[in-house]
Amino acid sequence: MSQQHHSGAEPPWRRMHPLTPIASAGSIILVVFFFIIVNLGLQVLTFLQEVGDMEGGVFIILGIIVLAIAALIIFPYLSWRFHKFRITDDAVERVKGWLFVSRRRMRLDRIQAVEIRRPLLARIFGLAELTVEAADGDATALTLQFIKNDEATQLRSEILRKASGAQHGSSPSAQPSSGQPADPGQPVAPMLDDEHLVPMLRISTVRLFGSSLMASLVFPLAVVVLYALAMIVALVIFGTDPAILGIITVIGISLLPLSVFLAAVGGIAPAITYYGYTVWRGVNGLKITYGLVQTVNQTVPPGRVQAVGIRQPLLWRIFGWYELKINTAGYGLAAGDSVKSTVLPVGSLDDVFRVLSILAPDPGVDRMDQVVIAGLKDSKGNRGGFINAPRRSWWLMPFQFRRHGFALTPSLLLLRSGRFNRALTLLPHDRIQSISLAQGIRARWCSLVSVSFPTASGPVDVGLKHMDLAVGVQLAHFEESVAAIARRYSDRDRWMDDTELQRFDNATDQAEKTLENAQ
Repeated sequence: MSQQHHSGAEPPWRRMHPLTPIASAGSIILVVFFFIIVNLGLQVLTFLQEVGDMEGGVFIILGIIVLAIAALIIFPYLSWRFHKFRITDDAVERVKGWLFVSRRRMRLDRIQAVEIRRPLLARIFGLAELTVEAADGDATALTLQFIKNDEATQLRSEILRKASGAQHGSSPSAQPSSGQPADPGQPVAPMLDDEHLVPMLRISTVRLFGSSLMASLVFPLAVVVLYALAMIVALVIFGTDPAILGIITVIGISLLPLSVFLAAVGGIAPAITYYGYTVWRGVNGLKITYGLVQTVNQTVPPGRVQAVGIRQPLLWRIFGWYELKINTAGYGLAAGDSVKSTVLPVGSLDDVFRVLSILAPDPGVDRMDQVVIAGLKDSKGNRGGFINAPRRSWWLMPFQFRRHGFALTPSLLLLRSGRFNRALTLLPHDRIQSISLAQGIRARWCSLVSVSFPTASGPVDVGLKHMDLAVGVQLAHFEESVAAIARRYSDRDRWMDDTELQRFDNATDQAEKTLENAQ
């Protein structure tokens, strides 16, 4: 697998697995193209039979078949032959294409996430696809398709080790375990391989299907509510006119089966996507595996999470279920990125705290559970350390102004919102990249302001609407001063590099003093 090289020597280029053309979707397209060509040749043969020129037709058909077979073999071979990659000390490089050449070079210190996918056809041959994510999500993702399963796992470990800046040959066993402080001058253990993973939780298929189905019940419920409202309006306006009531009944009966079908599909699709969803705790991060048709093995390097969002839809309150998503520089808002940004599709409050122990290991308070519970369940105004929107904001957000607010800890900014679908956002101070204030005409009349804290694009909302003007401005000034200092704790691209660690240690004392003065 990964070969050793002399210092200063460039590592050799490596090719994908020889079965890549067969396992890829492009091979299916070529097979379809082959049958189209053969069918076209048979049609030509039929035409020549009708005009009586069979001798020339046979040679034409044979020539077409030979050319189709040659294309079916040569094109995939050339595609595989000119598709190669290598991992240097500072980048992952890939070259592909024999007619139009594409070259990609992704610096290791820009890597945001590394994941392994195993599509159904590739799994048959024991192959996997390795995807290396950069700051802009799928637009800049570098994909190695396909390599052996074992090789993909080893490559992921090699990329993460080099991206962290850890010295080659360092052993996780020699490093402090996750959650334990390292000795002064000693690095925290990087995520290296699957041998040092501890299972945290596994979501059952029944819970996946049930939660998705309950979220999709909005379709049939909406049909029932609209039908009831239409009947009431018809009775008030038209009385017991059988024609009007009959039309409404026919429309309602027609739409109800469709809405039930959509709800069922909405319950089945996520259950297939997240089938076997398991969260593992590595020596310094999370590893997530899931998928039925296509299995995904996802690993996010430490320090890449920009924001954490906890959400509870209305019907999920019956079972106490929650969903947890993240904003990460490697993932965006596309459909596929939304799945990858989900670190807990459905789970109990205990499951949420387990995941938060890795994503937000230093909340800055002794009882983080109390702060989170207040953010998720409390709806009685300024309690649990939260500062809410003023009462005069009710006409801009009449249903959620009592829950809309924020709280601060030494390391986190917490934003809560939502009356029916409750939401809580955990935003580390050191991940706030900028702050913006916005005030529309209606908000200006009420002396209100909206504050947003842009991070990497993602599904987690990092905005705070219609706060008191003085409170919003004060919060913006506070975060502006604290965020710059807090970034000294974790603003490190290569988090295991000796120089980075030394710079981090030198800045710690000054950062602690500044944060204490800011409280």
